[in-house]
Amino acid sequence: MRERSGNIRKMADKMNEQKYLGIAVHGPSGAKINRFLSRVCNEYIGQTGCRVKLFCFDVGTQADNKAAGEVLFDVENKEMIEIVENSPDYRFIIEQMAKCYRILAVRFHAAILSVSLGIPFLAISYSNKMSNFLSDIGNSGKERHVSDVENIDAGLFVKELIDEPIMPDTAWLRGADEHLLKFKEFLRGLEHK
Repeated sequence: MRERSGNIRKMADKMNEQKYLGIAVHGPSGAKINRFLSRVCNEYIGQTGCRVKLFCFDVGTQADNKAAGEVLFDVENKEMIEIVENSPDYRFIIEQMAKCYRILAVRFHAAILSVSLGIPFLAISYSNKMSNFLSDIGNSGKERHVSDVENIDAGLFVKELIDEPIMPDTAWLRGADEHLLKFKEFLRGLEHK
């Protein structure tokens, strides 16, 4: 598993030279967060001249697809936005995310993938999952909450995302690998009983 994680991180290093910003939208969070994400897109494009990928992680309800459309609606340079819809091929999502220079994780899975891929990120939390995860990786208190987005200056947020993001610590990932190996050994023991 470590070898695969290392290969994914190498792929990310090579691909993120294009300086895409990846944003994992969260449909159920509503219009306020979508307007904020539109402002973030406008600021990022304005400050860097670089493109943005909007990631849709949900399955079934397609609420993230709707949210991505709402974000895109208020973006000034729509040609600079790409919507990455959820795919049954997880490798496609990983490849697309690996092209990103920074991630704005509103979806919990985006934060986990950011750490796994070694991509610096910031988080906007809609539940305690994100807060607990950030605490586990030593970045407690670094996220914003979805209920506060109206009070966040998008320009300053983008500056922080570029200059002072959460830097993924792969020690957390190595620890997870070790736990999975122990669990696998445990399961093997059950098979032999």
